[in-house]
Amino acid sequence: MSRLRKGITASDGTYTYTCGCGFKDADCQYCQGGDLAKSQAAIKTARGEIYYGLLKTILSHVGKAMVDETKRIRQLRDGKLSPIDIGYISLKFGLNYKATCEWLEETGVIWSGTYDEIKSMKDYSVKFIYEKAREKYPELLTETM
Repeated sequence: MSRLRKGITASDGTYTYTCGCGFKDADCQYCQGGDLAKSQAAIKTARGEIYYGLLKTILSHVGKAMVDETKRIRQLRDGKLSPIDIGYISLKFGLNYKATCEWLEETGVIWSGTYDEIKSMKDYSVKFIYEKAREKYPELLTETM
């Protein structure tokens, strides 16, 4: 039986989620006992329901901070946000680029369809975006998040 449950997204970007184990089982493949660092490491190779359980666990920890950071960058850039800025957010919070875009779209801080638009840009691969994000935001090289 799956431990995957629904979560709740608040208007401020807060995501409320608890795995079916209640974040009490450190060996739970769906949430890693609610441990953020373990979930970020495990999501890199996860698939299916396990991926979504880990994603929900991560968002329950950093979802609001991702929204707040996106708003902060937009404010600094006169309302503009580049694919490279989104790459920074993705790297900083330990989610893949697509999941980051989808979360930011879901919370309304970027336009719906932004990921598809970026994906269709000829010169913008995720590898390129991450490379440019590391150049633009050198603190990524020293952060341990």
